[in-house]
Amino acid sequence: MSWRGVGKIDKIRGLPQGGGTPRKEKDLGGVSLARDRADTLDEEFRAAVDVVGEEAAQEAQGIRRRGSTGTLPELLTESWLLRRKVPFIKQVTLPEAHARVDFVVRDELAWRINGEIFHPPADPGDKAQRYALGLMGFRVVDISELAIYHAREYALSSALRGREIGRAFTRINIQRGVTRRL
Repeated sequence: MSWRGVGKIDKIRGLPQGGGTPRKEKDLGGVSLARDRADTLDEEFRAAVDVVGEEAAQEAQGIRRRGSTGTLPELLTESWLLRRKVPFIKQVTLPEAHARVDFVVRDELAWRINGEIFHPPADPGDKAQRYALGLMGFRVVDISELAIYHAREYALSSALRGREIGRAFTRINIQRGVTRRL
């Protein structure tokens, strides 16, 4: 069985951390990611139904039950990457950049999942981190929590191409009803 790891990350000292081990291709045990056929949702995910819909909440719960950690948008992102068989490492600390990124994808992209509360858009340390990660050869892509909730396919497909959609774009389109849950 082959390992899906990220070459550049393997060279960085201090790994694995926070689930940063490479994943085996057949780590799902034959269970569908689309639905975790549980009779009921856990309390944590029942509250998420109003935000992301029942199917996405069940998907996130299924990932959590397989031992993954993280916030709801991180679990939904992990599920999306697994379904598409995209190589990634989750929760990677990069000491050289004084940064911890949520996902390193395909050996070139550093994805940071930004919540609306904990990651303010004008964080002064943000530019320094982005610059340091760029010097290490990563393209930094910030992904808004709202984009994952309301336009996940579009937001993550764009992120996979190295493009990010801004928070303002996401909010405006949600208000106009342009986006839908994916």
